Amino acid sequence: MYSYKSLFGKGLGKKSRVTFLLTIAFLFLFVTGIVLIVAIDGPNSTMGHLHYIFGQLLTILSLGHVTKRWKQIVHE
Repeated sequence: MYSYKSLFGKGLGKKSRVTFLLTIAFLFLFVTGIVLIVAIDGPNSTMGHLHYIFGQLLTILSLGHVTKRWKQIVHE
């Protein structure tokens, strides 16, 4: 289980940096998605472009995360 309280207290240490980056990318996508829906017209804005780029980054990080942990996932 990923503990965010210990992250702020002790830093990343041996925790998975990929998991942390996935969390940050997802939160950014969530916020930009809400902003795009509520406040900005259309995907052709700068915010829409950033949302798209972070979506691609999240896809790549997610595939790397699943690939790295595949044996753990299958054998549970």
